[in-house]
Amino acid sequence: MIFFMSSCYYDQVLPVEIEGDISYSIDIQPIFDAKCVSCHNGGGIPLDLSSGTSYDKLFSGNYINAADPSNSSLYTKINTGGSMEPYASDTDRATILKWIEQGANNN
Repeated sequence: MIFFMSSCYYDQVLPVEIEGDISYSIDIQPIFDAKCVSCHNGGGIPLDLSSGTSYDKLFSGNYINAADPSNSSLYTKINTGGSMEPYASDTDRATILKWIEQGANNN
């Protein structure tokens, strides 16, 4: 008699919970600095995410939709299936979404 052992596998990622207020300068810009500005630095690839210009560029380019945060262009580009998904971690995505949900303040 042959016995087969198996275990359950769930192909679901548990959501990352971000606590507290999100600061643009402390929480969001460092994500851009670490993962985005090597390409998005005003040198040809649209959306300059360099420190000092990124906040204004996000709003002037309509990348933020505070009325519908999960449909903000910034968020959809880094979310599952988005063109920039490989460059963002689950924590990055959760942090950016929470920042938009909190009003996308320049703080």
